[in-house]
Amino acid sequence: MKNSSIYRFGFDSLLDPLDNWSKPLKSLSVFCLCMGLWFSSFAQNDLSNYQLGEKAFLEARYDSAINLFRLAKSQYEVDGNPISLFNAEYNIAESFLKKGEYDLEKNFKRLTEIVEKHQLDNQVPGLLFLRGNWKRLAGEYDDALAAYDSALGINMKLKSHRGSIDCHLGISSTYQQKGKIDLAMSHSLRAQNIYDEKDFDDAYLLGSILDRIGQGHWYQGQYDIAIGFFRRAIEKKLEVLHSDHPEIGGLYNNIGIMYRRMLQYDRALEYFGLSLEIRKKFLGEDHLEVSNSYNGIGYVLYNKKNYEEALVIHEKALAIRKKLLNEDHMYILQSTEHIGLCYGGMGQMEKAEGYFKAALEGRKRSLGENHYYVSYALYNLGAVYDEEKDYAMAADYFRQASAI
Repeated sequence: MKNSSIYRFGFDSLLDPLDNWSKPLKSLSVFCLCMGLWFSSFAQNDLSNYQLGEKAFLEARYDSAINLFRLAKSQYEVDGNPISLFNAEYNIAESFLKKGEYDLEKNFKRLTEIVEKHQLDNQVPGLLFLRGNWKRLAGEYDDALAAYDSALGINMKLKSHRGSIDCHLGISSTYQQKGKIDLAMSHSLRAQNIYDEKDFDDAYLLGSILDRIGQGHWYQGQYDIAIGFFRRAIEKKLEVLHSDHPEIGGLYNNIGIMYRRMLQYDRALEYFGLSLEIRKKFLGEDHLEVSNSYNGIGYVLYNKKNYEEALVIHEKALAIRKKLLNEDHMYILQSTEHIGLCYGGMGQMEKAEGYFKAALEGRKRSLGENHYYVSYALYNLGAVYDEEKDYAMAADYFRQASAI
């Protein structure tokens, strides 16, 4: 069993959130470089706190950014400037998302109250876009799509091309998370078309578009092409960000995944190591993006048949994710499955079966019966029964997997 290759259906990333569409984030808005991009003005008094908050955000010092935006917000409340107040509150929420903290109910309620009280109709697309980011990162993908679609409709009516690009990228990321790769790529290409047609000259925005298109090629199995897009994305974002910014770390993580998929494990570990170093430096140990780097390293170690080492790393990733996410979040279930793979590689079938069943049930609850991530868990359970020579059960699980 330890030399068996049948346990092949784990997966690297569900899109880093902020991930670098850390994955994520990955993540908070990786579509927007400047905080308050949706909003054009802010109070001139207390300008320094607001600008310092923007600077801290761009340098990935998110706690400092939150404190500075709160100082600015306090002054705007005294001044009675509703647009500036909205901007500061919005940027506080974005900073929390970047930190990997997704409980934004109070922030969103305050923003909604500001919009309704002061009739700030022009800020509605930005509010919806923020909701899309929030729900996407929290794993509530249908709610995220609804918010992004609403924001996109308004932006199109207003001929806000930048806002439309951001929404297409958000929709693309969300469809990728749902496993609808063709739809994801379609929206990435729409974003690129708007960028080209309207003659944008924005290195950060172009880097985000290239990243999304690269991820589309990744999920289509075109790993060499994807690496090219990720390298171009790094070049563009380095025109604006410092070399050890977490978003650069996210792109390193993507390249690591591509090399792993191409079976170049040492190169993969090199890039995952770069990613982990950057992320831990700026985000701390208990951040979702850090768990994504651990996940990549653990999966390479598993592929190299270093099962015990891989298990330790995947358990680290799972521990971080459990602190931040609900039990049926895709990242939790990903780590659960990967731990099962490690136990399978070590020949501990009973433990492997338990983890695979937990991944299967969680995915059915969160994704439905016919999602291709469900097929991964079904296949792995079939492999367990095959190893235990229960061929009838194995055949049943393999049939279910192949039907998806």
